This record gives sequence, C-alpha cells and structure tokens, in this order.
Amino acid sequence: MKNTQIIKYFGVLFLASSLILFLSYQLINHPVLKLLSRTENQDINNVADSFAKKTEMISFISGTPQYYFTAQEIWHYPRKQESYASDVKFISTQKDSINSNHHFKKTPWEIKAEQAWLTADMSRIKMKKNVVIKQTTMTLKTSVLWVWPEKQYAETDQYVTIKSEQGLINATGIKANLINKRYHLLSKVYARFNES
Repeated sequence: MKNTQIIKYFGVLFLASSLILFLSYQLINHPVLKLLSRTENQDINNVADSFAKKTEMISFISGTPQYYFTAQEIWHYPRKQESYASDVKFISTQKDSINSNHHFKKTPWEIKAEQAWLTADMSRIKMKKNVVIKQTTMTLKTSVLWVWPEKQYAETDQYVTIKSEQGLINATGIKANLINKRYHLLSKVYARFNES
C-alpha cells in the first residue's frame, strides 16, 4: 500500500514538474516576451516596438487592388523605419487584371519567402530564404529577391532557376519586370529548352 502511494506521489510530482517546465519554455519563447526582454548591452536600434501576427494587407490605387501582402509575424523596428516579417506571401496584380468584382482576369504574380524586410512605406521588400515566384506555368526560385511593389519590379544578384513549359534556365542574377514579363538575366546563363 505504501509503495503504490509513493509511486502515485512521484507520478504526480513528475507530471507537475513537466507541466511547469513546459509552461516556462512556452512563456520564455513567447514572441511578446521576446520583444519586451532585452539586455542592457543590446543595441536600441535592434529593438522592435510592435508585433503583429497573421497579418494581411491590400494596397489600392484608385480603388483597384495593386498588391496583396500576408505574413505570419511582423516585427516593426522604429529606428530603422523597417519591419521584419516571416512566412511571407506577396501577390502582385497586373494592370487591368482585376474585374469590378475584385476577381482576377489574369493570373497574378505570387512570391513566397520564409523571411522579408520591409521599408516603412512598403516601397521595397527584401525577401530571403526559399524565395519562389509563380505565375501561370513559370516558377522562379532564388535565395534573395528585392521587390519594388509599386513598380512591379524585382531583382537579385543571386543564383536563379526558372522552370516553365518551354524548359529550364539557370543564371546568376535577374532583373524582372512583372508587368510585361521581361527578364534580364545578368550572368552565367544556362538554358535547356524542351522540344516542341
């Protein structure tokens, strides 16, 4: 009888301590607490002043959506006037691509990345880590991509892979006009086209 009580006691003690450890870990790693906790040696320029989760934004010009932007988390840094975002999706609409019911008449550009740095006015976005651009049958992959949303322009000096129905292109660097689908490959271009 005493052995079973001791086993129950240690079982309850083990469960309670496990729960305390789990909750402590969750509390320490909570995004808001990370935002609030900084050491005295930390540079004030690297301290965020606000945080948002599951953010969606639509930018309009004359009542027509120009681009959509979503992020899992956004941290704003006031001294640098920029924000850091994670799990980012950017959808750039093309001119006259949306009808009056806000449905796409043309396939938009969709750009995804694990991370992004945004200027305060969203005039420039630096997308990083597993950057993928998709539009109809074309897919472009790279590690870093600078995007200018209002100009609907993107560029990188990093390695790029472009796959489409026509074939495969590898290059180092690209300048892409998302409006007229013109691409300027910068160097080390290799292309393999599919036979018709």
